[in-house]
Amino acid sequence: MKPTRLYLQKTNNDLLPLLWFHNNKVNEMLFGIYGLTQKQPILTLEFPEYILPDNELDAVRYNYKEANVVNKQLDHITCHSDGKFHLKTINDSEDRYIHQLKSNLPLGPSVPIFFQFQIISDLVANYQLTNIKPRDPYVAINLSDNQCLSMRGAFAGIDFDLKNEMGQTLTAINKGNPFMQHAVILTSNSLQGIFFWQTINLSEDAKKGRPRGTIASFMFSTIDNKNLIKTFIFE
Repeated sequence: MKPTRLYLQKTNNDLLPLLWFHNNKVNEMLFGIYGLTQKQPILTLEFPEYILPDNELDAVRYNYKEANVVNKQLDHITCHSDGKFHLKTINDSEDRYIHQLKSNLPLGPSVPIFFQFQIISDLVANYQLTNIKPRDPYVAINLSDNQCLSMRGAFAGIDFDLKNEMGQTLTAINKGNPFMQHAVILTSNSLQGIFFWQTINLSEDAKKGRPRGTIASFMFSTIDNKNLIKTFIFE
C-alpha cells in the first residue's frame, strides 16, 4: 500500500488534508491525522472508554464535558505486525507511546478485522489549504464550507471478505438503512482497508457546542466479542 492521503475538497477545488494511511512494512499499518493548520495534530481531548457489543455501537453518545484535556502532539498511530497498537506522540518522555493494546492475532493476509475507526471532521471552513500538490494515490471528497465528513472504516488481511463484513456491520448499526453512499478500498500485498462516508450538515446549536478539531474513534475487538472504543479530538 503506497502512502495514501485523503483530502476534503471545497467547491472551488481547493484541497484540505484530513487523513493519511501507509503500509510501510509487511503486515504493518500506519494511520495519520492532519491538524487544522496542517501542522502536527494536537490530541486535545480524550473521552472515557466504552466496551459494547456490535448491536449497541449506534448507542454511543459523547458528552464533551466528560472529555479529559490531554494536549499532546501526535506523530502517528501504528498497528504492528505482531498485533500491537499504540498512539505515538512527539514526546521524549516515558509517555511517548500511549493507549497501547495487543490483538489476539498477528497481522497477515488471513487476519479478520483488526482495526476499525470512525472520523467526524470539523467544519470544512476550519481546515487550512495545503500548499503541497497531492501525489497519487489520493482521495478527494467534495464538501462545502459549512459541512462535516462522517467516515467509517476498517482494516483486515487481504484474503478476508472485508467488504461483505463491513456492509453487514453498517446495515446492523443503522437498522437496515444505508449509512454511507460512497466507498474506497485500499490494498497491499497483505492488508486491505475499506472506508465508507457521508456528509453532515450541523445545526447551529451543534456548531456552538462542539470543540474545534477532528473527532476520531478507534474500535478493537475484545476476547468476549465486544468492542473497546477509544475516542479523541485532534486539532
